[in-house]
Amino acid sequence: MKRVSILQSLIDKAGAFAKANSASDDRGRAVPSPAEMAGQIPPIPSPHPQVDNILRFIEKHLADPTMNVGKIAEAMQLNPAYLSHLFAGQTGVRMGRYIAARRIELAKRLLATTDWQVKRIAFESGHGNADWFSQVFHAHEGMTPGDYRRRAR
Repeated sequence: MKRVSILQSLIDKAGAFAKANSASDDRGRAVPSPAEMAGQIPPIPSPHPQVDNILRFIEKHLADPTMNVGKIAEAMQLNPAYLSHLFAGQTGVRMGRYIAARRIELAKRLLATTDWQVKRIAFESGHGNADWFSQVFHAHEGMTPGDYRRRAR
């Protein structure tokens, strides 16, 4: 339970930050760009400065479908095993799960605030394949992206 609450807390803080910093369209609806949603660095506190850097890197590169532990470790100049251990130890959740959850949160915001096709949302949220995105989204949310969009509006 503790790990789920920590992950949800990180996601909630990042989501609140993105929502507070979003633009609106001519109808007054919030329509932030994917770069704004994925590229803004939310103020997520961590007792370890390297974990803060990792979280910022993940948020900045969330739309990159090739982002993985190896690439993050290379960018941070850390051993991948050490990076994974450090992240899980400090956050209570594995890095891959955190990245997947953040990508789903980004996709949910895009589904709720844009009229983009699911294929584009899949790409903009870091999923390289629309079919895979739909499967992952359904596994996380219990509904298809289209169903989520209809309920969110």
